[in-house]
Amino acid sequence: MCGFAVAMIHNAIQQGNTMNSTHRSGHRLAIVSLALAAGTLPSLAHAQFVGVAQSVSASAGGSSSCTPNGCTGVSLSDVRSTEELGSLTLTSRVSGADNFAFDAGFTYTSVINGNVISISENGGASAKATPKAAQDTHPSGTATASVSGSITFDVVQATQVTVTGTDYYRLTPAGIPGSSLLSLSRLGPNGTLTEVTPRGDLFGLTSLDAGRYVLSMSQYASVSALSSYPSVGVSTLVNITAAVPEPSTWALMGLGLAGVGLAQRRRAAA
Repeated sequence: MCGFAVAMIHNAIQQGNTMNSTHRSGHRLAIVSLALAAGTLPSLAHAQFVGVAQSVSASAGGSSSCTPNGCTGVSLSDVRSTEELGSLTLTSRVSGADNFAFDAGFTYTSVINGNVISISENGGASAKATPKAAQDTHPSGTATASVSGSITFDVVQATQVTVTGTDYYRLTPAGIPGSSLLSLSRLGPNGTLTEVTPRGDLFGLTSLDAGRYVLSMSQYASVSALSSYPSVGVSTLVNITAAVPEPSTWALMGLGLAGVGLAQRRRAAA
């Protein structure tokens, strides 16, 4: 029971000691009701998750050849990073064309609040020939993109969780020119990370003990216009949601508050 609730009940008892017997029985009902209501306050008021740190970096690049002599090739790059703590969106992207058209990039999105920790990374790369490519004596078109992000957070007390999302990369055929990493690990006192569950079982996780955790995700895609895979998309989304109070908890708090009101009415009638 929180300190505020204890203080409320203590004050109510002190007031009851000064009352006559007519009011005392109603006051006892109020004290019991306050205890019922206040006993539910910790689960309703306290956040289960507390964000500690966040690190994100993303880069994208693309190039297109342009031969014979007399034209200029295209080469572009974009690099972004942040360590801002809080829900955010960060995008790194390039797009250009000459003998080849290329597009590459990723968007990182996070949610950090008292009951939800979430990371989404969505993007990919493509490089395709344009009609001008047929005249290129040394054709080359490439696109590359990568993103890496992690959230360090504390679980205040052991809690039930629901893990939802989409791990698209694990569903793609073998040979796709990209990579994807995803893990939820517990941070030990000596700084070591211990994976909570294998990646394939992460979406079946149902509980987390109190402690410090790191949710990490990274994606990479690199393609060539002249390869078997001139384009690739990589997308992964993970939402970890703490359990909210059960309807019975809300009902118990409502019963307690109703008892307080009833006691007050009885005192007024006396």
